[in-house]
Amino acid sequence: MTQEEALKELIDRKIIEKFDDLKQENYHCDNKLQEYVRAYCEENAAETYEIISLIVDADTSLITRENSNRHSALFDAILHDKRPIIDLFLEKNPSIVFYQDSRKQTMLHYFARRTQFDKYVLNIARKNPKALKTYDFRGFAPVHIAVDSSNPKFLEGLFKRCPQALLIKTQTDQSASELAFKKGDYKTSQWFHAVQPTIKARIESMKSKSTEKTK
Repeated sequence: MTQEEALKELIDRKIIEKFDDLKQENYHCDNKLQEYVRAYCEENAAETYEIISLIVDADTSLITRENSNRHSALFDAILHDKRPIIDLFLEKNPSIVFYQDSRKQTMLHYFARRTQFDKYVLNIARKNPKALKTYDFRGFAPVHIAVDSSNPKFLEGLFKRCPQALLIKTQTDQSASELAFKKGDYKTSQWFHAVQPTIKARIESMKSKSTEKTK
């Protein structure tokens, strides 16, 4: 379906009256895409998903468009862990993995705040390894956000699946371990101390397995 066809269907179904309405904010400061993403977060309705898909087809820029509260449909979907919507957005525009909001935060920064580094997040990171090295407005990469947010499950997932990310330093040359200690999060600091000797070994082991697979 072309953008024009998607837009026509939205108009025919009286979801919108004209193109500008997609960007227009309601009293909650949400544009049309955000409005339906929020509705999906509450009910998971198939019809709502279909409308979201049509709106994105009509204007993909709405995925990352921030409203006056500095929220976007993409990050609303991530914060509510609505993976069908995240998958839809990635399918329509794969480059959103590297999109940085007004605070320079990416998808992985948001995942690091409250989500475990499971196979779903790993798949995004493996396809886009540079995203793990993207810095926000404070000079933090996703690993530092996980430390700052006290999210041990994300850190443990990184250790198991992307151990090299644990060695990334902030833009002020501070390690994740140092950040945890400075924050007074001694449990996380001790965890880093315990895994530190094996991080490089895990990296080498994973490289070796990857080389064997390509032979």
